[in-house]
Amino acid sequence: MRSSVALLEQLFFDLVFVFAVSQLAHHLHDEFFWRGPPRAARKWRYGLRT
Repeated sequence: MRSSVALLEQLFFDLVFVFAVSQLAHHLHDEFFWRGPPRAARKWRYGLRT
């Protein structure tokens, strides 16, 4: 049987992992959606020349 310390340690690392993934998802969402579509998509859609 696992000790309570091992269970608390596993819970702590699970929470850290979930927090890190949520921060990464938030960062990627801001990068991809607040700046608009990528340059190649804008060029294709609007016929922009670079």
